[in-house]
Amino acid sequence: MMEDVVEWWQSRAQRERYAIFGASLAMLITGGFLAFEPLLDERARLKASIPGQQADLAWMRAHIAQARHYASRAAGGGQVRFSAASVRAGLATAGLEGQATRVGEPRPGRVVVGFDAVGHAALIDWLAKLEGDGDSRLAQADIRALSARPGQVEASFEFDVRLENRR
Repeated sequence: MMEDVVEWWQSRAQRERYAIFGASLAMLITGGFLAFEPLLDERARLKASIPGQQADLAWMRAHIAQARHYASRAAGGGQVRFSAASVRAGLATAGLEGQATRVGEPRPGRVVVGFDAVGHAALIDWLAKLEGDGDSRLAQADIRALSARPGQVEASFEFDVRLENRR
């Protein structure tokens, strides 16, 4: 088979060989460009997103102390005096009601709140308000950054609840 190709090539005139070689080279360069151009575009897009991601990282690092504080509250203290209804009302006030994917009482005395994707800043503000009210006890907290969505987190919280009226 290779002999057939060599014979065919040698039967071409010199001018025709140059034309075939030039066309083959042009196709090779075009194919290479078409193969690598999307990779270069993706690299440029990722490079352009670095400053925004660095800003998000700096903000999250600046607020890590708050997040650790809320997680440490899960291990300690105090009685809670609010209900699932007051948690829903607090979410509505904070503008997070539509973002909460799970709000409920899996068992008496416990309220669970979950978010699949919520802004980290809004979530921290909501938790700070709950802490400021002084009548909530965070029993469990799980907050994870969403790599596909800078500044967004997935979170779940469990609060202890006493079903009595607030003072």
